[in-house]
Amino acid sequence: MLKAGPDVIAWLGPEAAVQTLLEAVEAWEGVAAISLVTSEEALVEFASLFADRPDLEEGVMATALPESLRIELSHPSFAGGVAARLRSLSDIDDVVTAVTPACNPFPGWNVVVFVADDRDLTRLRNELAAADGITDISVIGRDEALAEYLGRFAGVSDLASGIAVKDMSVSLRARTTNPVTLSFVADRFEGDAAVKGIQIFNPGAPACR
Repeated sequence: MLKAGPDVIAWLGPEAAVQTLLEAVEAWEGVAAISLVTSEEALVEFASLFADRPDLEEGVMATALPESLRIELSHPSFAGGVAARLRSLSDIDDVVTAVTPACNPFPGWNVVVFVADDRDLTRLRNELAAADGITDISVIGRDEALAEYLGRFAGVSDLASGIAVKDMSVSLRARTTNPVTLSFVADRFEGDAAVKGIQIFNPGAPACR
């Protein structure tokens, strides 16, 4: 269903404030271009992608396909920061990137798990703690996430306006220097319905500026 090209794709929730998101994300550092793919356009993409399998299209309605933001970056190094900012917003259901982030927007942490359902927070924390090589697990609540967000973008006043605690996501932060652990954690949590998204950074990745 994905169209080749965008560096970052963000799928919107059903109640997303689309125009507000478009205007806000377009102003972010590192965003060179952004476009909206509506549910109807996603259906056209779907039909084109599976043109040789018309049976797959039968019964698929546009309303079943979420709208998405397609984002082109000015440089691949912005991928991690842009993806993390998108995942922190409640209007965003999922985010994928086509490039590997070269910098870490969460200095000191190289495993960041965004929680979609707070009721599973304890289970997710315990499962993360059970992974060999994981250390210093911390839970970052919405208040702390908002303070982090505002601090990171203190010099860009328009990005801070309109962002509230309810727009942030709870996240688990952890550290590891073991590349095998990073791979295991990514595989384990990416398919978990209670996980909104996960960011993995190689040890020693420079902080995003």
